[in-house]
Amino acid sequence: MANTDNLISPEELNSRRSPEKHSEDSRAGGKASGRSRRRKRQFRDELEMLLPLTDKGKDGQPIINPLTGRKQTVQQSITMQLLLKARKGDVKAAKLIFEVLGERLLRAEETHDVNVTHSRYEGMTEDELIAETKRLNDAIENT
Repeated sequence: MANTDNLISPEELNSRRSPEKHSEDSRAGGKASGRSRRRKRQFRDELEMLLPLTDKGKDGQPIINPLTGRKQTVQQSITMQLLLKARKGDVKAAKLIFEVLGERLLRAEETHDVNVTHSRYEGMTEDELIAETKRLNDAIENT
């Protein structure tokens, strides 16, 4: 069990510091927060610039997307690799896919089904779903 006797509440800690020291610490925290936000924004901007670029294979030639027949983007290549990892049983990859899609997995203890809040496959018949699954599997295997 944790020893909570030596912990100080934020209010008590702030009351022990002078107003000048509190102001100085707050200002330093604000500057650090701004630097962090700028770095994240720059990273996001760079990704937005690089992900749509055409991906090239080891031979330097553009990769053709098996689903569209067009040149594949870096983003599409990453997505395909993520799907392949998930299909091979990588649970982290599968969870990331569901998070990106905005869908949540229910806790395994409660049910073994996936709680799909919205899906483009909603309303498809079983035969249509089977055909779509086969098409996607074929496309992934051909990459």
